[in-house]
Amino acid sequence: MEDTHDITSALQRLDAALTTGAPVLKSTLRPPATEQDLQALHEATAPWPLPPDLVAYLRWHDGQSDASSIAWWPTLNAGVLTPAQYMTRNYQDFCSDGFMGPWPRGWLPLTQGGHYSIALELTAERPAILIDVGVDGRRLIAPSLAAMFHATADLAEKHALTATSGGPAATPDDPGLWEDSTASSAAVQSVISLRYAGAWQDWRAVEDEHGVIHSQDGYRHYLDDPAFHRSVGWS
Repeated sequence: MEDTHDITSALQRLDAALTTGAPVLKSTLRPPATEQDLQALHEATAPWPLPPDLVAYLRWHDGQSDASSIAWWPTLNAGVLTPAQYMTRNYQDFCSDGFMGPWPRGWLPLTQGGHYSIALELTAERPAILIDVGVDGRRLIAPSLAAMFHATADLAEKHALTATSGGPAATPDDPGLWEDSTASSAAVQSVISLRYAGAWQDWRAVEDEHGVIHSQDGYRHYLDDPAFHRSVGWS
């Protein structure tokens, strides 16, 4: 049985799925990150460790090209996957200048497109969750990086992804889908909900209990505390 949270199997499956089902999207991926860039990212987020899944992903591909014509990563729909060097810069900027609103130091921006971003929670206690921190509020979007990549593979294996210029990806079945942010979000969540079935019994209850509030400034800072992760059984 497939382990949804195993990053090695997720990346192997995604690589094969993109090769056959979404070669244009795959062509937007950069070469692996350099050890120098990984070390700089590690130093920027200290004392928070880099999640092993993140390091494995960046050693597979260092995000997407930063060209403005590159399609957003489809199962996140909040900008392109940023390279390690850009993650370092964005993390430092977001923590200091308030561009994205109050930014917890325990969150690392995985994507960025204007005021849209997906943050990866920095923790060594468990697979790091992904949080949508865009203009529409903050919400849990995936229980792990591996699970999100499995969701992308689901779509690629169905040949449901094509890369288009400028912004979100398109789907052959509904070319306008990804141009409508509301429809796009609903479609992505539908795929993610199927992929992550059983990850949480009630997402809204988990969001409320664990402190991810649906507003730009409604963040409960105890999410930065590893002891809190252990207390609620995330470790």
